[in-house]
Amino acid sequence: MTSTKFTLSLLAIFFMNSLGFSTGVELQGNNTSIQLQEETILATAASSITQSNSPLFSGSMIPDLTCTLNILSSIMDGSTFEFVIIDVYEVAGDATSGEITVTMPKDPNLTFTYDTNMVLAGPYVVNNADWTYDGTNSAFHVWTTSNAINANGKSSIGVLFNYVPNGDGITTYAASVFLGSGGETNGSNNSDNQTVTYFQQ
Repeated sequence: MTSTKFTLSLLAIFFMNSLGFSTGVELQGNNTSIQLQEETILATAASSITQSNSPLFSGSMIPDLTCTLNILSSIMDGSTFEFVIIDVYEVAGDATSGEITVTMPKDPNLTFTYDTNMVLAGPYVVNNADWTYDGTNSAFHVWTTSNAINANGKSSIGVLFNYVPNGDGITTYAASVFLGSGGETNGSNNSDNQTVTYFQQ
């Protein structure tokens, strides 16, 4: 079988090698003329196209989770019952894999009983049945799920809480996705917060 001569720039070679492709390239000194047998060329092309982990032919293959915290009313005038919704989004275009953990700091003025059967928190659809609540931590409310969140998908937690102010003031609540949840590696977008103003009647 005849050989075919290809002239590739060093930049192109380094680029292909950095992506993990097998180029079959054998450089001699500064010579950029490369001899490849036809069967090697075809095998390399087929391998490159079918490498599912290559960023040229697929998504990042690493999910990225972010969350939003939504307290439906930011004013607590005396003892108040209100909904809080935590939405967990996958934003990188790849489904999660493994356990996902969400936390929210505890406040003795804000209490609730988690309802796994809740499907609506006010007008918002939630997925409480997919999440397990753990209230044993002294500092944090903790929710976990092993259910995958689809690429560009969402899973939501809803809670009906009772807030009993202790005086007048302003406080801030935050929800966070634990770094590494679902296989993600980006911790820069893992939390959200909302400020609440409260008055004691």
